[in-house]
Amino acid sequence: MRLKACCLIFSFLFLENAFAADCRSQIELGLWSESHYKIGGGDLATTGCPSAYTQYRVGLSYFLDDQNAYKGVTASIRLKANTVIAPFIGVGGLVGFGESTTDAGDDGVDNNQNGIVDEFNEISEDISGHAFIYPEAGLTLLFSPSFGLTIAARQYYGDTFQGDVIYSLGLVLSLE
Repeated sequence: MRLKACCLIFSFLFLENAFAADCRSQIELGLWSESHYKIGGGDLATTGCPSAYTQYRVGLSYFLDDQNAYKGVTASIRLKANTVIAPFIGVGGLVGFGESTTDAGDDGVDNNQNGIVDEFNEISEDISGHAFIYPEAGLTLLFSPSFGLTIAARQYYGDTFQGDVIYSLGLVLSLE
């Protein structure tokens, strides 16, 4: 009985059958967060399928923590089941920059270049580059050929995060 159930699940997820969903180019709009660093953000990405069981994802990413605003480009490649309920695993990267502002009322520098050093409410703006790589795992559930949901977990490694898991929930809209 257990073997029969395992075979049915395997055929549902990985073999072309009546439950198969055509691989389509899609738009993903995802919102994500991580509680330890108090980070929240979103991605707007497009996906495509070079083959029935692979998918690439390229998009723009924006996220905030309590000190910085980050903007960047994200991309990943995934192995996925070509089904209505489609688990996937992949690897990706995020490259961008972070902006932060700090109180500069007593730093000895004319930060706004108006000729007055250390004026009241003067701020300093810092811009720095960031790069991350991440493995990811998730599941896409298609409600129709043109609409679905994706849930995913990514583990970011880079100069700011070292193995922190960030969870996302996204809408998937078909471009075809």
